[in-house]
Amino acid sequence: LNLVDVPGHERIRGSVVEEFSSSARGILYVVDSNTVAKQVRDVAQFLHTILANKAVNKNSPPVVVFCNKQDGGLAKTAQAIRTIMEKEIEKVRVTSSNQLEGLEGESTTTGVFLGKEGKSFEFKDLTNSVTFVEGSAADLDSLGNVKDWLVKIA
Repeated sequence: LNLVDVPGHERIRGSVVEEFSSSARGILYVVDSNTVAKQVRDVAQFLHTILANKAVNKNSPPVVVFCNKQDGGLAKTAQAIRTIMEKEIEKVRVTSSNQLEGLEGESTTTGVFLGKEGKSFEFKDLTNSVTFVEGSAADLDSLGNVKDWLVKIA
């Protein structure tokens, strides 16, 4: 099993996603449970970019969203993070759709539409299975769900 850590810098991470999107057997997306509400636009935008990638969509690898730093005092639960991510990805989806309309109504997007047309975005409507789990990278005992998932996709 090869793990690829995608860097945070936008210019670099896009090329890494493109390089590995067609061969990904799983996607582990890590969010900071303490700051996700403040950074939800960026977090949702990047996850949308990954999931809307044509190769990722065709391949449909399972996705685990790891809600990290659960030991922090301001940590949001996995369910709360799922809810705010769904709402924000809906906004991203609408914004992307509006921005990418050509002058003659033809779409110029290189990605795929996520979810179901005419319905608010929900992870359950994706072809990928998306699971949210809680833990803390600093506490190895809390990583059981992630370890089990890695074994399953290996």
